[in-house]
Amino acid sequence: MRRELEAVAADRVAGAAMTAWLAAQPAQLDAPEPGTEVTLADLLEPD
Repeated sequence: MRRELEAVAADRVAGAAMTAWLAAQPAQLDAPEPGTEVTLADLLEPD
């Protein structure tokens, strides 16, 4: 029983750490930066 309680307590600590980590992240990780969108013509154009 003691080991089960320790496991539950460890899960809660890990869950709290994950919650704090998620709260520190931006709302959308995959949002592109504002600006011009690169087109195929831009990629093919020689410098």
